[in-house]
Amino acid sequence: MSNSHGDAQFMHCDGSDPALPGDPWSRLRYHYGQLLGADDFQAEQNGMVLRRRLHNTLLHGLGTVCGLRVSAEPVDPPQSRLIVGEGLAIDVYGREIYVNEPQCLDIIGLHTSDIWETLALSPAATPEDPADEPLSDIRRAYITLCYESCLSNQVPAITPPCGDASEALAFSRVNDRFRIDMVAEAPVDPHPLQRDWWPPGAADSHGDLRARLLDFLLDYPGAGLSLQQLWTATEKAPLLLAVVDLVHEDSATTEITRVEAIDNSTRALLPAVQMTAEQAIRQRLAGADTTPSLKLLSSSDNSETADAATLPEYTLQFSADLEAATVSADSIMVHALEGTGWTPPLASTVTVVGDVVTVALAAAPVADTRLQLHLIGGGPQPVMATTGQPLDGWWDEPISGAGRGRDINVIRVWTLGAA
Repeated sequence: MSNSHGDAQFMHCDGSDPALPGDPWSRLRYHYGQLLGADDFQAEQNGMVLRRRLHNTLLHGLGTVCGLRVSAEPVDPPQSRLIVGEGLAIDVYGREIYVNEPQCLDIIGLHTSDIWETLALSPAATPEDPADEPLSDIRRAYITLCYESCLSNQVPAITPPCGDASEALAFSRVNDRFRIDMVAEAPVDPHPLQRDWWPPGAADSHGDLRARLLDFLLDYPGAGLSLQQLWTATEKAPLLLAVVDLVHEDSATTEITRVEAIDNSTRALLPAVQMTAEQAIRQRLAGADTTPSLKLLSSSDNSETADAATLPEYTLQFSADLEAATVSADSIMVHALEGTGWTPPLASTVTVVGDVVTVALAAAPVADTRLQLHLIGGGPQPVMATTGQPLDGWWDEPISGAGRGRDINVIRVWTLGAA
């Protein structure tokens, strides 16, 4: 196959992989006066490429790294073009697949092609009663992405002995490319060579996480597969990007195929490790968080110097100035523990000055009473900073995320004359 520039400048590799054959565990050893040929440089390059692929698939996995959204472009008539956005993915063999610009597929006349009859009816077109006729002609298709390569940049070459004129030119570049397809059946998921960290039943299993991981790693790859298959395979291994429902509309004035629905959620995801960690702990790891959160830095009371006539008083230091309207006896409360449980909020006076809040009880509790100071960070009336951020726990707790808050409970025993 060739592109519009002609066979002399561009040629597909016809399903072969220029990095194969190769050995990721062998590399050149250079020495003074060594005579190097094309095979040596090819072996050096292939070994590095295959080792990176092995790293990708074993330590990262497969799926969409970024972008590659499948969408329908509204034109006249509407929703008759599918768009796959720019992005990057990694397939099951660790091959990076880069789509350098949005790709467009016009489906307006798809119903007239042989492909249409190969597409199964979508569940949206099938009524609940199997004996009934389909409600409409909605077909289901799958958008897939796979790795391809091609050769380019022909340059003059030395003709080997007994060679012909066709060997006077040679391609000097290998280009990693891609192929996007609309197919009638989804690719196998998961691929037999893709590790499954969450096997069936794992969600209900118990036991030590490390022990489960150890068992999995010691038994990998299982099913008779060898690791060598990861760097010697030549199959396409397409990635599923989206499930698309297409509808055939036949009216008095027009007959078209258009997009009924697109589901991008069916694809495998491959987020960055740091992004995953930040999502898990809700704390920015790449650098200083540009969205300051409101944290409680310290809490102290006057119990150390109190006597029977002293009213309990708490002093709270926050990380930012507070919005005074959100600081009240309804958002910062004190409860006492009695024999029947925690009491309703005790009468108190709450005073805010900048980033410091003082909570003073109206009456002194009995000595050795357990008191709970409760600060609201969520719900209908959280304590807020003047910047609009809700209270988000103690200073050493992970950040919940912009606009999300967290309550705080401080429980101490009211002991006169003791901290």
